[in-house]
Amino acid sequence: MKKRKLTKMSAVLLATALSAATVFSGCNKKVDYDMGDGTQKEESAGEGGELSSRLGVPESYEGKLDVGDSGIKEITIKDDDIITPDSDSMSIVSYKKNSFDNAYRQKVCEAIFDKSKGIYVYDFEHQTKSDLQTQIDSYQTMLDDAKEAGDTDTEDYCKEYISYLENEMATATDEREGAGDYSASDYIGQIGDNQFMLSFSEGTEGLNASFDLSYYPSESMINYRPYEGASFVYAYDAKYGEEGIDDSIVNTCTFSEDEAVSLAQEFLAGCGIDDVIVTDKSPLLWEYYDSSYNVIATEYEGYIVNFGRSVNGTAPYSADLSMVDTLSSDEDDAWYDAPTETFSIQIDSNGVINASCYPLLVSTGEDQKNVDLLSWKELLKELDKNVAQYYTDNKTSYSDIEFNDVRLTYYCIKDDSQDDVYNYVPVWIFAQADENDGTYDFDYPVQALMVNATDGTIYNLKDVLEAGSISYSDYYDDQGDMIDGYEYDDSDMESIDSDGSDDGSGDSSDGSDDGSDDSSDEIEDGSDEGIIDDEGLLEDDVVE
Repeated sequence: MKKRKLTKMSAVLLATALSAATVFSGCNKKVDYDMGDGTQKEESAGEGGELSSRLGVPESYEGKLDVGDSGIKEITIKDDDIITPDSDSMSIVSYKKNSFDNAYRQKVCEAIFDKSKGIYVYDFEHQTKSDLQTQIDSYQTMLDDAKEAGDTDTEDYCKEYISYLENEMATATDEREGAGDYSASDYIGQIGDNQFMLSFSEGTEGLNASFDLSYYPSESMINYRPYEGASFVYAYDAKYGEEGIDDSIVNTCTFSEDEAVSLAQEFLAGCGIDDVIVTDKSPLLWEYYDSSYNVIATEYEGYIVNFGRSVNGTAPYSADLSMVDTLSSDEDDAWYDAPTETFSIQIDSNGVINASCYPLLVSTGEDQKNVDLLSWKELLKELDKNVAQYYTDNKTSYSDIEFNDVRLTYYCIKDDSQDDVYNYVPVWIFAQADENDGTYDFDYPVQALMVNATDGTIYNLKDVLEAGSISYSDYYDDQGDMIDGYEYDDSDMESIDSDGSDDGSGDSSDGSDDGSDDSSDEIEDGSDEGIIDDEGLLEDDVVE
């Protein structure tokens, strides 16, 4: 069965939120040390710089590393803003793989939903008559709008889907099934006067436990937030809008930004997640679309607050390493996800309206406190000895490498000596972000070295990511071309370009989406499924 690709219209309907990519948050330590073998700025010690001072970490550094027989012309470290934790020491913090057992799901459901109004199981295959009727009403409105606009593609699509929903009515139940023993994956409940869905996802491969809260039904979000002349609405992080954050737009949320952060923290704490740290926050942007999918209005109302796991008060390194060239040039063309614990909460004047949480781990309580770390001088010596061999073993297409992002931080690494145990260990990251229109996005490095901060060993990045996540190429083999329960064939991967990136453009030369609905892509059961990525957008659709 071939996976159906959704039209732009479906993307607008089903994409309930765009969560910001989590960014690293840290404190720069500024000290004046003469390292002898490089160039650095002369600055006084920065605020809270005890760890940097003790290790002799400069504020900035420029120097070259030995290339050996790697085939690379030049490897340079050049960073004017080296980052270290705001701490006097670092530890190795031990965690075990989280498990969403029945008790955990019950705790989260009862923390989020109004228990007095009932918590119910949601089953797509066995929806209630009220569920189906709500969808029929929404698609009928879309159908009427499409007819008026002369949009025959959307008109045909709506007719087909309404017919499917009406057929489902024959076997639908009148009442929802209660949560029972909380053995299900999806639940419906009330927050205030509104209905929401809470979905739990957990796989057997790697670290991929998550739960997501969203308005239900998603296609009726416009009823939650109506706007004259608008047929659809969706919300996302304002900084990822076309123009970025517009400071001239007033945020009309009744909560201040600080209050929104507190509400988000209370939400997570209620779910048993309290060892987190804010990594990013920005206005929540609402975009309203007419029946022809044109934006007719935008407004700021609310905030999106992103958190990362807090390890001794520090947010671990959370950049997307999937584009690192030594991985993408691998012969097996695998794609690796980093085991990153992130928590993205959307808040408007009603409170929390959307959440995407990845509580991958729970503490074991067995930590190694105040581990010995290499000094900056010792670190550079180890790098000079080992980096050439690393690139000899891990080939790159780059002839010159310039590490312009250097930071001492934590990273989640599998403990090979214990099943399902992972350690957040102190590491040095030497990464390179390429320049794009005068800016550098360090959340998407093209080169990266991960160095053990205690002994200078360079981790094999592929091994680290394989142990903590899913190699998609391996996952296809293990699951019979299935990811998250969806079936794929080669054509479903067209939107992933030859360099491994997914810009949403597919193979079309101009990246456009004509909204056509190819009948060959119809799914057998008539359901309207989509592949939702971590940021809430459908991968095959770009809302322009």
